[in-house]
Amino acid sequence: MFDLIRAAPGVSPTSPSSGNVTTISAFGSGTNENQFLFDGTNFTCPCSGVARAEPGVDFIQEVHVQSVGASAEYGNMQGAVINVVTRQGGERLLFDSAYYAQAQGLTSRAATLPYPGASGSPSGYERTRYRDLTATLGGPVVRDRLWFFTGYQYLRDHDSQPGTDPARPRRYEQDKAFAKLTWRLTPSTRLEQS
Repeated sequence: MFDLIRAAPGVSPTSPSSGNVTTISAFGSGTNENQFLFDGTNFTCPCSGVARAEPGVDFIQEVHVQSVGASAEYGNMQGAVINVVTRQGGERLLFDSAYYAQAQGLTSRAATLPYPGASGSPSGYERTRYRDLTATLGGPVVRDRLWFFTGYQYLRDHDSQPGTDPARPRRYEQDKAFAKLTWRLTPSTRLEQS
């Protein structure tokens, strides 16, 4: 989701590769002046302004970024208001899965820096492991009234930056699970639980 947010007009990443925490600035605002919404529910850390959750990319239906002129309903925000809308089930039972992998042989080593711990021998960017597997399932529980959506993501990303010991890569590992129920109470009222 952060790749989509960073591509929005007026949004600048302030920590583009900091692992699992990504901070942004919208039109020069402070990084703690943003509000992150997950299906309309606030999940912004009150101390630093970062998102406290990151749904798997295959669980996201759309991302709304209001980077300037947010309505007063969001409070005293001087940065962006980001609303992540997740997928929901429909009238047909649907399954989807995806698998991505990347090997070191397919990764560029454009820059090398001396690694101080190995008597100055150079080290470049090393991709030790990258595996990303997602599976989703959604459909009806009660026809025209109640739908479900569920998903799982297995992510393993191990790499080392230039100037660091390639034998000790940074490890970014996540197992993400998501479930959502959408219930039409009346023709104009809907209840969502995720």
